[in-house]
Amino acid sequence: MFEEWSDRRTLRVFDPPRPVWVDMAATGMAGGFTPANTVPLRVRTSGARLEQRMQGWQHAWLQVSDGRWVAVVSVRLSSANEQSHASIPLTVAAGAIRPAESVTKDEP
Repeated sequence: MFEEWSDRRTLRVFDPPRPVWVDMAATGMAGGFTPANTVPLRVRTSGARLEQRMQGWQHAWLQVSDGRWVAVVSVRLSSANEQSHASIPLTVAAGAIRPAESVTKDEP
């Protein structure tokens, strides 16, 4: 993932990735309310289920050009009907994650 990042002073890699809790509302991906009757049934059953807080794995800290550090994480998503699954990469603000030693490591 970071093979081409040459300045290791601005990158701190976790190998293996460390378990974290990701505040999905802080990422802008979860939260808010949409009445169920305005969303097609196909989307309600097959769409990705996003929770307020989700298990994830932190792959690295990356320093951005303004000096802040952001977390490079992955979160395992499931569809509402549990038929589809995917691990998605995210780059989030440092305040959007918390260490979680009790997270099971299904897929980093």
